[in-house]
Amino acid sequence: MTPLTWVLNTIFKMLATIASWSTAAESKNRPSHWANDTGTAFKNPWPSAEKPTWAELMQSKFPLGWYDDLKKKHPGTKDVRVVVPDWGESDLKKRGLRRDRCVVGTTLGHAGVITELPLEGTEGEDGKNKSFWVVYDPIFSLRAGPTQYTGPERLRPPPCQVTDIPGKKLYLP
Repeated sequence: MTPLTWVLNTIFKMLATIASWSTAAESKNRPSHWANDTGTAFKNPWPSAEKPTWAELMQSKFPLGWYDDLKKKHPGTKDVRVVVPDWGESDLKKRGLRRDRCVVGTTLGHAGVITELPLEGTEGEDGKNKSFWVVYDPIFSLRAGPTQYTGPERLRPPPCQVTDIPGKKLYLP
């Protein structure tokens, strides 16, 4: 190694070390989901979002087999209980609220939600206002894919079927 190469390498190493100091100082002040200091790249900060190793992939069922060992990886996790929805009835009673005066939301598992929007001035024969029901991101099938045989399989059964949903329906995927 020539003296000039040694000097250039040494200067480069010093500059890289100084640059890493400033990056480390800036990184302490940024949110954990930022992948850089400018906030233009993002990452999932949770340990469960780490990519599986090749060994884990080889031992698992494709594509979602590595989720079977979630309790081993995170011993404090609790299983989610599937509950048949009552469309907000019990919560409205508990709070002493009238259905025709409230926007009622019910989760349908994963990201699925149904909302009931009361429509003022639309009294039916029973004297109650009619409602408009909107279902967001519904998945009622066994798999989330383009056909019933493809896509990842549900980890839990759906809380209800499409036929169980009250009112007129608008589905927003």
